[in-house]
Amino acid sequence: WYSLSCLQIVTSGDECLVERFGMYHRKLGPGWHLVLKPFESVSFHVTTREQVLDVPPQQCYTLDNAPLRADAVVYMRINDVVAARYNV
Repeated sequence: WYSLSCLQIVTSGDECLVERFGMYHRKLGPGWHLVLKPFESVSFHVTTREQVLDVPPQQCYTLDNAPLRADAVVYMRINDVVAARYNV
């Protein structure tokens, strides 16, 4: 039972960060990995695929009080998982 709980499966397009005793130890790419549960834990599980964030339309006014309606689409992708977790 212990060996099954130590198995960490990372799917394609995802990455995980492993901390040993609360400090960064290694990065897991796609595949099957062994994580020693009493000593190590998966601290961050993130997709490295491109994500789309749709910003809803908002009403705003220009300096001459003309109404303006603006909306946006934000495309984001995490390139460096370690920097995304620890350098923010």
